[in-house]
Amino acid sequence: ERTRRIYERIHPTSHPDVAANANNLAETYWKLGRFAESESLFTRALRVKEQALTATHPSVATTLNGLAGLLRDQRRFAEAEPLYRRALAIREQAFGAGHANIAETRRDYAALLRATGRADEAAAMEPK
Repeated sequence: ERTRRIYERIHPTSHPDVAANANNLAETYWKLGRFAESESLFTRALRVKEQALTATHPSVATTLNGLAGLLRDQRRFAEAEPLYRRALAIREQAFGAGHANIAETRRDYAALLRATGRADEAAAMEPK
């Protein structure tokens, strides 16, 4: 939290570094079970990245994947699924098939599919 405030004093709140810091703090809060704070920071990071970088930048996919994971862990599957789909589309376009970042999103999305009783879709989504 302290680091985030320092970044915001140095950089405008629309700077990609501020978004990256918010994303990292969101990950930490998620792991600590501070879900509301994590979601707020992921959402903020996403908004800044989309404006500062573009909506299809790979860094946007990182934040989408994180936010989707947070929502999945809270069993908010209907909200998480479109975020996984969007993250996967961005990463596939940016990196091509077989890249490690794509495998991460496919694995995480498959976990959501399994949790919602869609084992066949999950098996197809699992990274090869």
